[in-house]
Amino acid sequence: NSVLKRTIAVLLAVIMGLALISCGAPDEVKQQAEDTLNEYKVPFEDKVKEVYGSGAKLKKAECPVLMNIGSPVPDVTYKVSDHLTGKIIMDGESYDADYYPEADRLEDTVHTNMVLDEIKDSLPINKKSIVTTKYTDQEYMFPKFECTVDTLDKLLESNQRANNITLSIITDEDLSGYSQEQFENIPQLVKLSSCDIYFNVRIVSLKDRDKLSQLTGKIQEIYFSNVDSHPTVYSSETREYVDAYDYYHIRNSIEIRREPARGGEDIFRYYYND
Repeated sequence: NSVLKRTIAVLLAVIMGLALISCGAPDEVKQQAEDTLNEYKVPFEDKVKEVYGSGAKLKKAECPVLMNIGSPVPDVTYKVSDHLTGKIIMDGESYDADYYPEADRLEDTVHTNMVLDEIKDSLPINKKSIVTTKYTDQEYMFPKFECTVDTLDKLLESNQRANNITLSIITDEDLSGYSQEQFENIPQLVKLSSCDIYFNVRIVSLKDRDKLSQLTGKIQEIYFSNVDSHPTVYSSETREYVDAYDYYHIRNSIEIRREPARGGEDIFRYYYND
């Protein structure tokens, strides 16, 4: 099952990249991480204040120790991350942040919603019917953008590390009345078809909200681009793979995926399923 394989791959990637300042890491690696933190914590704090003003505070700064599991031999190695992590506290809100000392580069989630909402707001769906929106990168995490990126145009012009971003929108609205033509010439999607970041937009309509929480947690892992059949998900109740539409009470869905077209150019393809 492709969904299962993708889930396993992501879990392995998370494990391999997990910050593990723990008893498993050698003392010299832990010491190196501590030394790196001590060396660059102040520049990290200064960068946050430079960008967001004196009212912004840096909390929980760390230099992660990364664990790598070798393949095929299960050889475990540790190394110090090339960046520091922390939380930016500003105006009563908390944002994730990464600081890359060598480039004096700050990436964070301060403007992520603002930037990606430009895509969501461009869609012809009823915004009042949206139940929840989830933005994820290729690691299923909330995307971080360079601190200077506060518009979609700036994102497209930036040297963004994330190479896949998925916008998952869950709504109460019946999507059967929409057509492909209504999505084809949206200026924001036209821009996205030629940038270095691969975007995927999925809109899922629910019959009811009984399984909303479960769907929200898994939606980034489900493919809605096969119009000939429904995706399947693993049911812990039956211990079998079942129809995702039945399991999550999905009425219908629209997925707009960036795919190659003839001539070498990419386009967004429209998929409707009910």
